[in-house]
Amino acid sequence: MLGDKIIGTIGLHHYTWGPQENVWGGWLSIDPDYQRNGYSSVASKLLVDEARKLGYKRFFIEIYSGPEFEPAVAFYKKMGIPQSGKLQSVVVRPFEDRSYFLILFNML
Repeated sequence: MLGDKIIGTIGLHHYTWGPQENVWGGWLSIDPDYQRNGYSSVASKLLVDEARKLGYKRFFIEIYSGPEFEPAVAFYKKMGIPQSGKLQSVVVRPFEDRSYFLILFNML
């Protein structure tokens, strides 16, 4: 929030059937009118700090491959969360022959 205005959303999710030390960054969205002002960096740091406080040891993010997602991959790399894997996606994307989830990972 900025004053009384909601300018974005962030979230964590944990698969109860997965390893207890793993958590996934679920959402990061900032209102376009407030982008490029550092709010994504602040939100991401808050998200990682919250994951640590909750006792998680591994933080994951998944992003589609493709040119439109390159800014997000670069952003997370800058935040210290580099790409650590790639999985073929089960989601069919009409504009690509093959689509992948890029897995980004960081120890907490």
